[in-house]
Amino acid sequence: MRIDIQTLHPFQVQKVYSSEVQEYHTDGCAIKFRDEPEKPMYAVGVSVLLTNKKGQLLLAKRKNNSGAGLLSTPGGRIEYNETVERAAYREFAEECGCNLAPVRIIGWRKHNRFNNHYFMFYVHATGWGWQSRDNEIKNCIPDKSEDWAWYNVQELTPGSCTEPQDILDDVMAAHYNAELARRRP
Repeated sequence: MRIDIQTLHPFQVQKVYSSEVQEYHTDGCAIKFRDEPEKPMYAVGVSVLLTNKKGQLLLAKRKNNSGAGLLSTPGGRIEYNETVERAAYREFAEECGCNLAPVRIIGWRKHNRFNNHYFMFYVHATGWGWQSRDNEIKNCIPDKSEDWAWYNVQELTPGSCTEPQDILDDVMAAHYNAELARRRP
């Protein structure tokens, strides 16, 4: 029997496998798993879409077996009791080594990615090094990806990025709308 459980209120965010009845107690609630065929649960994650003043998106080529060779944004799973925004700040700091400017949720998708079911939130930010002396973006996960670089979204070929095209289009629209609002008197 193998059971992997990680909880994110109100979601169970890991696949659960069970060959007999198991019971877990958490916060006074009992969770029971019975002998059933494998039923994957959704992993809940966040993807940080950071644009610079030129409208370019921060991406890195993945090295690990989940999407190796594809461009990807900083991000990862949301931890227990963590908001989407806090997860975005934590993941960006862990992967890029500096603080992220305030983020705005621009969408979410439910999809199957790399043989896993994901419920993914997408956040947009236009700055980094926020309230910090260290504003240099660096690769803090060299075992999982190549160095971070800025890419023009319009120049990406279909299927070269892990993020859905409609989300990339939305973030570029959000970036340009924010720039227009900043320039208005």
